[in-house]
Amino acid sequence: MLSRPLSTGWLELASKNPHDHIRIHPNYFDNPKDMMVLIEGLKFADALANTTAMRNINATLLDYSRSACRASNFPNKDDFYTCLVRHYTQTIYHPCGTAKMGPVTDPMAVVDRFLRVHHIGGLRVVDASIFPVITTGNTNVPTIATGEKAADLVKAAYAADLRAHADTLRECKTLHTDYSAKAMEESQAV
Repeated sequence: MLSRPLSTGWLELASKNPHDHIRIHPNYFDNPKDMMVLIEGLKFADALANTTAMRNINATLLDYSRSACRASNFPNKDDFYTCLVRHYTQTIYHPCGTAKMGPVTDPMAVVDRFLRVHHIGGLRVVDASIFPVITTGNTNVPTIATGEKAADLVKAAYAADLRAHADTLRECKTLHTDYSAKAMEESQAV
């Protein structure tokens, strides 16, 4: 498994129609290090399968003798592994980084550290697309944490309005947030 791929793809508008699906170009193996990491993983798995302990329980790698990647077709073992990686690698569907967070000076950055889209007022992006680098584990929990942080950022941004209209707001029974001036200043400093 390649936890931190270095290859980067891109998205493309299919047309001017906002209802058309975008074109996704994942660009797998654009960075040769991704292939090298997976080949080293296969070598490790192959060596592990050939240990005495694994042979004693008849452990083997999958049988690829009927696939496009027959070991006999490749005198060089690395070419065999490359074929396996190219034919059998699949995504676990956790794309991220398409709207990466970074300073306005970074031409690839879309949002600032407050999740606000550069040069577009009133718009924030709150999902895994803001991660500049994919997380090693599943993106679900970091995305939830991003949503929680975004909620705090939005509340802090509108705290003055909330305080000005506090007499018309009903108490929230699930979350007790301090909208005092001091608390809002502290949250803005974060």
